[in-house]
Amino acid sequence: MNQENETFNLIKHKASMYVVLLILFFVFDFLLNQNKHGGFFKEIEFSKHRLIYIAAFILLAASNLIYHYLRLKMRKEKIPSNESEEYYLLLVKEFNRYERYVQLSEKKLDILKEISPIIVTFVFLQGLIEKMISITIQMEFGEILGFVIVLFYVYLYMEAWHTFKLDTRYLLKYKDMILECEEKEKQRKKMAN
Repeated sequence: MNQENETFNLIKHKASMYVVLLILFFVFDFLLNQNKHGGFFKEIEFSKHRLIYIAAFILLAASNLIYHYLRLKMRKEKIPSNESEEYYLLLVKEFNRYERYVQLSEKKLDILKEISPIIVTFVFLQGLIEKMISITIQMEFGEILGFVIVLFYVYLYMEAWHTFKLDTRYLLKYKDMILECEEKEKQRKKMAN
């Protein structure tokens, strides 16, 4: 696959994560703007500083995308011709690299799955879900903190899941290319005999 194609696939796989996070972010923004009581919120005045946390969100999303783009770009090596032994070795090297990436992503997902009951319990203890469906949306600081923790957890989980999905796709692609290369080598040996 060429560089432009890989970059497009990277952005396409990460776009859904950013859309969900953007929706959660605007829900968080709405809840903060509805909260008109409490001295702490009057002092900070979140609505006046909305650009700061919009910039923080954009910075978080951009840094994640840049990290994955640089990881993709840095692994690029000069690709030899399809008929050479070096091509096969490069495919095996890429396969092994993505196998490690997939294993790391699986570990991240397992850890996040272990943490999720703690997050859910914390949210229920804060009464966040009850507040979100009640008529008054006045939230205490602890409830807003709970929502921020949930938002960050969703970000971490979606990032790990999308990375796992993308790396698995490349792992399977390189496995197919290795099998194709081995098949060509077998056919070449048969024709030589």
